[in-house]
Amino acid sequence: MPSRTLNPLSGEFLDPAREAAYREALLPETVGQLRIALLILAAIYLLLAFVDYHALGSSPAFTLLLTLRASFALACLGLAFVCGWRPRLALRSLPLNLVLGLLVVSALLLLPLRPQTLDSQLAAVMALTFTLYLLVPQRVPWMLAWALLLGLGYLALLSQLRLVPPSRLPLLALALAVVNGVGLLSALRLARLHRRQFAALQAERDANRRMQEENETRRRLEGELRYLAQTDSLTGVHNRRWFLELARQELLHAQRRHSPLSICLIDLDHFKLVNDSLGHAVGDEVLAQVSRLCRKELRACDVLGRLGGEEFGIAMPDTPPEAAFWVAERLRSRIESTRFGQNAGLKLSATLGISAVRVGENDLEGALLRADQALYRGKREGRNRVVLAPCPSGGTGAAP
Repeated sequence: MPSRTLNPLSGEFLDPAREAAYREALLPETVGQLRIALLILAAIYLLLAFVDYHALGSSPAFTLLLTLRASFALACLGLAFVCGWRPRLALRSLPLNLVLGLLVVSALLLLPLRPQTLDSQLAAVMALTFTLYLLVPQRVPWMLAWALLLGLGYLALLSQLRLVPPSRLPLLALALAVVNGVGLLSALRLARLHRRQFAALQAERDANRRMQEENETRRRLEGELRYLAQTDSLTGVHNRRWFLELARQELLHAQRRHSPLSICLIDLDHFKLVNDSLGHAVGDEVLAQVSRLCRKELRACDVLGRLGGEEFGIAMPDTPPEAAFWVAERLRSRIESTRFGQNAGLKLSATLGISAVRVGENDLEGALLRADQALYRGKREGRNRVVLAPCPSGGTGAAP
């Protein structure tokens, strides 16, 4: 991720929306870390009351410090509880800053109330500074503000109360500056690292989402291409190539099951007159209507296809030619009684030829040829009829 997307002073995203998304995504972790930090601070701060008692005894100063420590511990426990109940409170600066303000103020009051423990208090201020930078989940500018307030307040009290020689103040200031520098650099490094990890994870998720969308688009296009390659665009039934392929598959199934397979060819009578007199748009509408009519009359296992022009083919598995004849007769009757064309109200008829795959035949050529011959015999005999191709004495079942 380019470094220009991060603020060099705060380590946050320059884009406010992206920064808000980052903080929202890390909300559960932030709440968990904040509650742990508050509990640790409350426990440590209360335990240090024993040090106060050892140094001050049962004095008013000890009572004041104990009150401050108890107040801070209660504030920590209260904020930890409320954040568990309302996690979004952890994204707001005010509640945590109130607790940290109480922490800094009570830490600075130790100096005038316990001046005899001056040496240990410097170590405590340094430890508290690191705590502000590394333990408490806070935005870097607020970390720096509270750490500077603690350090500058500590130095100001030392000077005001004259607890150390003036020559020692620069050394103490240098030590606190080093602590703040290390803490600030560490906090900035962590802030940048976390946001870079978030950006990398977000980029990976975006790439996966785009890849998934591309795969879905590819599958959809493949499905559309497969549909276009297998379907007659005008009628919505199988085209010639796919009809023959599915019919061959039914032939293989019939051979395995030793079951009959019948082929039916349908040709609309005088269809050319429809195109010539009413136009190809009406003719196309008629063909689509015929295909819908056939689908309603046929079984789900029957294979229907448009073979070209006004000719349709049907493969009927598990159907002997005599049964196929009555299916074809029902289709012929429906076509004859239907008015075609949305506005034309055409009356049409159809001639159908029926044949069965014979025993010993391993392809559809013979059955298709016989069905075609039966169809044209019906044309010669006056059209609008179903003609069954003659069957040899060997039967009509598929080859074993």
